[in-house]
Amino acid sequence: MTPETLNFFDKVYEVAKLIPYGRVTSYGAIANYLGASRSARMVGYAMNASHGRDD
Repeated sequence: MTPETLNFFDKVYEVAKLIPYGRVTSYGAIANYLGASRSARMVGYAMNASHGRDD
């Protein structure tokens, strides 16, 4: 993956941490929040890649 992709993934993880426990949102909503409204699938890829993360 490119550094730009990894940077986007880190941004996705930071936004995901803002979601309160017990609440849900969509990948599209996260993409919109990041200003990348057509990147819902990339948000999904980022969340799938997060399985080994401790934070």
